[in-house]
Amino acid sequence: MMNDENSDGGGQLSDEILDALECNFMGFFEDEAYISLNAISGTQKHRAIQLRALVQNQVIYILVDSGRSHTFLNVVMVERISYVPSDTKPMTARVANGVTVKCTKEIKNLEWWMQAHTFQVDTKILNIGAYDLILVMDWLEKNRPMNCDWLLKWVEFEHKGALIRLQGVVPNSAIQLTEISGEHLLKLNKGNEIWVIVLLEPLTD
Repeated sequence: MMNDENSDGGGQLSDEILDALECNFMGFFEDEAYISLNAISGTQKHRAIQLRALVQNQVIYILVDSGRSHTFLNVVMVERISYVPSDTKPMTARVANGVTVKCTKEIKNLEWWMQAHTFQVDTKILNIGAYDLILVMDWLEKNRPMNCDWLLKWVEFEHKGALIRLQGVVPNSAIQLTEISGEHLLKLNKGNEIWVIVLLEPLTD
């Protein structure tokens, strides 16, 4: 079954279908890392929250996902930051669509900053598609007890003795497109602030 509400002719997987697909794969591979459909598709539905943070001077998009797995850093980000990856025990990560990929590198104590708070996380390195960093069950458990509002897109937990709330990106169904110059585009690319680009061609009679 496809959910085609507000679509332009194509279908979107509903949360119920995502549940079924993920449960089918997760039930068979208990000893492997797992990457959810949210991570590979760039969505933040289905018990997931997107955060906008900084690693050094680079903007990163983080997916906080309740899917069972390890924390992963996108291999593309390694080229943008000064951290040097180290070898780790090889492991297999299985994506929700059934594809398996190998992971052999990691970064210890990766520091990221958001809303005046600094955090550190150990992360495996993998080509994870749409996001720069995926924080999943290992991070959620480390910061327990944690309150998560999957609808309003925030997480709340105690950090350095104080209760903090990280506000995620709230989806907006009406996306506004604005024109930018080539110079502005280069600056955004340098800071890793580009999420999507739309190229428009003028209509001619």
